[in-house]
Amino acid sequence: MPVSLTPPLSDFSTGVAVHSEEDAKQKIIMPYLRSLGYSEKEMRFENPITVQAGSRKVTLYSDIEILVDGRPEIIIDAKKPSHTINDTDVLQVTSYAKLVDVQSAYCAFVTNGHDLKGVNVSTGRPCPAFPQRTNSYRVFHADQRTF
Repeated sequence: MPVSLTPPLSDFSTGVAVHSEEDAKQKIIMPYLRSLGYSEKEMRFENPITVQAGSRKVTLYSDIEILVDGRPEIIIDAKKPSHTINDTDVLQVTSYAKLVDVQSAYCAFVTNGHDLKGVNVSTGRPCPAFPQRTNSYRVFHADQRTF
């Protein structure tokens, strides 16, 4: 099922002054998500994920979760604008996507407000673009786990 490719995130960051991770979320990421048809009503922010690490419990927080039928399907990890996105960041958000619910989220993205890297959690393949809301819902409802 083809997915419509979206404008690059950089279209939303040009000329926008961002100084922190929160700036990137509020000034760039949220307007970008709204432009793709997502609403804050279908999102969770700073959701705690408790993980057992040996004998210790550790709590991690996902920055943004997009819910479909009440389930997290897209996980977004925001980084500060000066951070260069790397493979470790992609692994981190992928682990959040695997831990967030009994069934893994569909895909995971990491962004610094300028660059955006995503991965299909089931296949490990890169996501070519952030899915538009109408496309993502069609894919999730068809239970297809690939782009």
